[in-house]
Amino acid sequence: MKSAFFISAGGVLPLLSSVVLLIPYTQNLNTSDYGALAIYISFSMLMQIIMNYGIDTYLSVHYFDHHHDAESLKIFLRKITGMLLIIGAIIISVFSIFGYFLFNWVFEGSAIQFFPYGI
Repeated sequence: MKSAFFISAGGVLPLLSSVVLLIPYTQNLNTSDYGALAIYISFSMLMQIIMNYGIDTYLSVHYFDHHHDAESLKIFLRKITGMLLIIGAIIISVFSIFGYFLFNWVFEGSAIQFFPYGI
């Protein structure tokens, strides 16, 4: 029961923070800065989706295949952690090389830059 609460709370916190920060954002940012912020947040959410790539669901489903054997569970979790690190390293490498060009191509003629906020 505790685990379900913490998982649910962890999923709600990003949404709650965006609601709480909405008032300072709208009071202190002009329209173009707020639009740029929305684009940066959308880009970070896209990266989060690509990074997770359903691994969290895979982990929760297949955890029960290995929960009876502690050594098997350790190996399984080690593989998942390794995959997340490899996927993250690949994404960081690709966007470190091509991110600047991608942002310039997609947001041509605007003040939205890849460095430092997009990275």
